[in-house]
Amino acid sequence: MAGNHDWAAVNKTDVSTFNPVAAQAIKWTQERISKDGIAKLKGLSLTQSVDNLLLVHATPKDPENWNYLFSLEEFEKEFTQFKEQICFIGHSHIPAAIYRDDNGYCDVVRDNPFPIVAKRRYIVNVGSVGQPRDLDPRASYVIYDGNKNGIEIIRLDYNIPLAQQKIVIGGLPEVLADRLLAGR
Repeated sequence: MAGNHDWAAVNKTDVSTFNPVAAQAIKWTQERISKDGIAKLKGLSLTQSVDNLLLVHATPKDPENWNYLFSLEEFEKEFTQFKEQICFIGHSHIPAAIYRDDNGYCDVVRDNPFPIVAKRRYIVNVGSVGQPRDLDPRASYVIYDGNKNGIEIIRLDYNIPLAQQKIVIGGLPEVLADRLLAGR
């Protein structure tokens, strides 16, 4: 799936809307990416439907606008924009799961792992392996188990100081290294 930084790196998204540090990171990427990398990023789609799952970086509605979902009300509106039972997103980098039942009631899934209930639909934010933004610096990803009919949000420690060192040595802005430890 294509994300906003993927498309910006290949000039499919305008970086003038990015903050200055993100725009600098895009420029850094453009100076280093291979022709094969460019071709691969250009070929990524914004959405992918697989069985009863929708994969999208930002939002089901207008994914190319790179809108964020933060509030329950924002999530609630998105349920009308896709037909699959489960939609996986990641743009905000904040791991969470929201469900909507047959009566239209929406709420946050509080259990982890959690079963997929037949009469519910879900939007699941997978977080980010390299930059979660929920003040927890650990990597975040999701395991979807279709055989056991469940989803689990995983948090995993990784060598943040080494990642920070590589960011700085690589010539990227130090603020990108600093934010890893803060989880923001």
